[in-house]
Amino acid sequence: MRLSEAIMLGRHLVEKPKAYEIKSCALGMALRASGYGDESDFANGLPYVRAIEQWRWLDAACPEVLPCGCRNYVYMVGGYMYKTDSYLKVLMHLFDFHVMSGCCGYSPWTLEQLVDWARSVEKDSPEGSPTLVPESAAAATEGNSVAVAQEVGE
Repeated sequence: MRLSEAIMLGRHLVEKPKAYEIKSCALGMALRASGYGDESDFANGLPYVRAIEQWRWLDAACPEVLPCGCRNYVYMVGGYMYKTDSYLKVLMHLFDFHVMSGCCGYSPWTLEQLVDWARSVEKDSPEGSPTLVPESAAAATEGNSVAVAQEVGE
């Protein structure tokens, strides 16, 4: 299942979407739709690793200018600092700062706009092959998943 499809299915499995909370953000929605939903599953940074295993393109390096118009900066979220240097972190940024907040100078996005963005990025990944990283990004992705796990405290 593609990430965009999983988010759309998973939105019905999350009672109340919340920014900065993995189990109820866009990524949490997608993971729940793909069968990853026990409360204990959402501990210790494991959801990030699982998401990258499921949708390899999330680990790819992303452009400096994000689809929302923001630049690739370091953001402070829940006491953690992260740089939006992979598609996983862009997904987190779009949901937390644009879909759920849309304030403090961030342009508001809908969940559907986020899903459309995901569709545009994952289009190079063949249907039914979620572990394939698009060739154009393959060289730039090595090592990002380890950095994500380290950033979330593993």
